[in-house]
Parts: sequence; C-alpha cells; structure tokens
Amino acid sequence: MADQPDVNKIISDLSIFLSTKSVGSSDFLPRDRDVIKVISTFDTAGFTLTGFDYNKWISESKIDIQNIDNLDQHDLETMRKIITAHIRINRFVDGHLNKLIDNGFIQSFVQSLNRFL
Repeated sequence: MADQPDVNKIISDLSIFLSTKSVGSSDFLPRDRDVIKVISTFDTAGFTLTGFDYNKWISESKIDIQNIDNLDQHDLETMRKIITAHIRINRFVDGHLNKLIDNGFIQSFVQSLNRFL
C-alpha cells in the first residue's frame, strides 16, 4: 500500500461540503472552484493513487463506486480507489464531479473518512 494519506487534511479542507445546509444549495462555491478544490485536496493529501488502472479495478471488484450507502463498509485502500476512479472519470466525463457534489456523494465520502482518524 502507498504512504498513509492525510485524512485530517481532507476533512479540514473539504469541510465546506459538510457544513452546507442542503445539497445543491446556493451556499456552495461556484462549481468549477468546488471541483478544483476536491481534486487538489485529495491529491495534496496523498489520497489519490498513481499508476492505478481504475477501469480494470471497477470491472473486477464489482464495487458500485456511486453507492453512497456502502461507503462506511470500505477499508481505506478501497476508499482511495473509489475517489481516484471518480477523479479520473471526471477527466473524460465533463461534469462528473459536479454531479457527485450535487447529489451529496462527496459530502458522504468526506464524512465517512472520519472513521480513519
């Protein structure tokens, strides 16, 4: 496994997603800034994985990476793979991370990381 990521930094830097009144509310920053914040926070915290074949992993693991309800069931390495896959997908599917912000996935993901502190 790669070096331990700085989960505390992620929770601290992405706390705006935890303190909003409702998903999709006007309290969010403009979406482009949100997406940049999400990507840069996970990268600088050492959470995203390099050299990771997310397409192969998704098809082999059979994990539904969109499922908010099961996030608490995954270990740290799987959580890293899930967010890395979403960040990589966003490079090819415009607006992918925007949807994850709007539907509460990022909020749930960050909240789920608390158990790793």
